[in-house]
Parts: sequence; structure tokens; C-alpha cells
Amino acid sequence: MPERTIVVHPFTSDARFRCVLFAGIDLGWKVNGPKEGSTAICVIDEAGGLKQLELITSDEEILERLLSIDQIWVGIDAPLLVPNLKGMRRCERMLFDRGVRALPSNVQFMERKFGGMRGQVLSRRLYEKGFSPSSPLDWSEKMVFEVYPYGTLWILTNGRVPAYKRGRFEVKKSAMREAVTALEAWDAPSELVRTLRCEVEAARPSELKGVTDLIDSALSVICVYQHRLSRGQRTQLIGEQEHGYVLLPAVRSQA
Repeated sequence: MPERTIVVHPFTSDARFRCVLFAGIDLGWKVNGPKEGSTAICVIDEAGGLKQLELITSDEEILERLLSIDQIWVGIDAPLLVPNLKGMRRCERMLFDRGVRALPSNVQFMERKFGGMRGQVLSRRLYEKGFSPSSPLDWSEKMVFEVYPYGTLWILTNGRVPAYKRGRFEVKKSAMREAVTALEAWDAPSELVRTLRCEVEAARPSELKGVTDLIDSALSVICVYQHRLSRGQRTQLIGEQEHGYVLLPAVRSQA
């Protein structure tokens, strides 16, 4: 079992629950035999109430948590559409043009490094169950978005992304605190912020990787949360239909 599994509130899959929910998934990219506890999921409701923050493993666990909800927007930190055999997708080139580093996603690389494209497989399973892919013109009640936590932090911090995945223990913890503060400044719900801060402070060295995944799942969920609540006024979809879109915060004025 993973060393750290956090369920804030018992998750309800009651299909009668009509309020829109939001889920952020920091997806482990390995396809065959994903490492146990390598995926983090964060679920909040329209009022910002924290429903779930947990480390899980399989696509089946993800689907179990999502499919019975009538109205839910999902942000997944993984490439969801990879039609190019090699090179970069259009959305990644657009990110680079804005100064945001991004891992080039292509079929050859994903097959060699991760055994396939787990995000694309998962998103297709969701589409088969009635979810819609992201689109600038679509505001369906069940949608799937590709998100990018590093890019989100890059925009929120004006390019000064805290390095919470590198360095010594205390260096990582300090950077995690900065990441949570950046999330709070983008009006993340207070319950989520408090919970993340508690997890950062309580984390032992062996638990830091799981906590970084939880932070990424929170960054993922806040992107879709802000996108719906602001009707796209606080977010931007970067890319195009053929290669997919990445949802990020809108660039804020420097004035």
C-alpha cells in the first residue's frame, strides 16, 4: 500500500447528487503496471467544499469515482490527445512560445518511456461514457480537460515556479509552501488550502512524493473550477482541436 493515502471526506457516488463537482487528477503516466499510489485525485464541489484528496493507482479506481456523478468537470495532468508520431504537439509549441517549458509528447516517446499514452486511453474511456472533450465553445455538464500544473504555477508566479520536486527535504517543503500560497492567491477554496498545508507540514521524507502529487491534483482541479465559475474569464485554452487544448490560468496584467 502507498505510505500516504488521504481521504478528507468519504466520497459519495450517489447519482442523485446534482451539484456540479470538479476533479483534478495528477495521473501517473506509466501504462502497464502503474506504481501503486502514483496517481492523486482531488475533488471539490461548487461551493469549494473538499470532497476528496487521495492517492490511488488504477484507471478503474478513477472511473469508479467519476462515472456515477451526473455533473462533473475533470482536469487531467497528462496528454489526452497525441496524434503526432514524433516531435511536439501544437499546444506544446504554443507553450514554448510563451516561455513555458513542456515535455514534448509524441507516440514514439510515450511508447518508449511509459509504455503508451495513459491519458489518451483514460480520456477515451470517459468519452465513451458521455464526457465531452474540452472546447472553447462547449460547456457541457461532463467534461474532460488536459491541464498542466507546472504551466499553471508558471503563470501564477510570473515564471518563478517553486521547485518542490527537487533538492533537499527542507528545500522541497519550503517550495511546497510557496506552491500552496500561489494556489491560495488564485482563490483556491480555503478548506483545500488548509488541508494541503497540513499535509506539507506533516510529511516525512518518504512521503514528499505523494504530497507533491496531491498539490498537482489540487492545481489541476482549481483550473477547471475557475474555468467554469468565471465562464472562461480567468482561464485560457491553448492549442487547437487536432492536437488538443491545454487549460491554464489567464495571463494576469503586470500593471
